Amino acid sequence: MPTDQLPDPVIMVPGITATVLRDFYDLPPTGIWGIMTQNFERVALHPEDRRYEASLPAQVRAEEALELAYREMVLDLRHDLTAKKDRPVPVYSFGYDWRQPLEQSQTQLAAFVTEVIEKTCLTRHYHEDGYLNRRRVNLLGHSMGGMIITGYLSDELKAGRKPRVNRVATVVTPFRGSLKAVEKLILGTTNRREREAARLTPSLYYLLPSFTEHIAIASSLPQSFFDVKFWQKGVLETVQEALRSMAQAKWPPRPPTPRRSWTPCSTLPRRTER
Repeated sequence: MPTDQLPDPVIMVPGITATVLRDFYDLPPTGIWGIMTQNFERVALHPEDRRYEASLPAQVRAEEALELAYREMVLDLRHDLTAKKDRPVPVYSFGYDWRQPLEQSQTQLAAFVTEVIEKTCLTRHYHEDGYLNRRRVNLLGHSMGGMIITGYLSDELKAGRKPRVNRVATVVTPFRGSLKAVEKLILGTTNRREREAARLTPSLYYLLPSFTEHIAIASSLPQSFFDVKFWQKGVLETVQEALRSMAQAKWPPRPPTPRRSWTPCSTLPRRTER
């Protein structure tokens, strides 16, 4: 392999809560999640369909990774990987909706890997470098971003495809879960609104600890965080209240109320114009 071969393009996958969310129902779009804005009510997901928000109408989209958290990392990578200024090495950030189940983000990452490879093939100095014969990327994941990367790789292998990835690096990825996730669900770290929104955020449950070392659990309690009996009453009440207040099929179900008799419009007498 030539020593002067260009490094493969890099995709950086940020952690949970580290992608800006904007509501495009508003004109102009309103930022509902970012460094200076955390609108817990507007980022909460609907209990009946997690693709959509609890507060509708809304049209929320994931945008860029948080600048304050990742700008210097991305700029340093672009600088350090580029040997010649006229042959820059692309380093992309992958913004995603961090509220959603990780399987959804993994599918979107797969599509983004394809996009980055196709763009790199069109770049002159990579075309001249023989990148069309490599067609691969390097992946860097921070925190939950590392879990999305490993999930994407697993999906590719299960589908019988060879991942188009050369190298992977992860930074502080909680592969066995994080006690911070428990803290968010039970206490919240800023206010009660954050705690209630966290309990309705599917991705946070992927971060529940799967380890028992160094954790004191009373023998009378279930020994797994994934056992619903483990959780305090307030966690379940938040989910129940969301279902009761927002679900179309009211929860818990109520006895049906008698329907009023009605007359089809087609059978009503039409007014005669004079």
